[in-house]
Amino acid sequence: ATTEIYTLSLHDALPILSATHYVELYKDDAGEWRWRRIKSSDIVANSADGYLSRHYCHQVAEAEALAHDCDLIITTDHDTGEPS
Repeated sequence: ATTEIYTLSLHDALPILSATHYVELYKDDAGEWRWRRIKSSDIVANSADGYLSRHYCHQVAEAEALAHDCDLIITTDHDTGEPS
């Protein structure tokens, strides 16, 4: 058996993500970590507060993703105000 590994750039992956339901973890302009759940390009839920710890925000975002049966996407860019 042969295992093949494919790597997609974020640019290549975005069209795939645009049609899915996912939770995005990102750093806001104040330097705090936040999450938002996106479905069909609409933000349907988000963290009310920022988290200083990426690790803690990741745990909360992961629980949100599991609760709603969706993927977890982690970005390091500052928030643009739009789903990425």
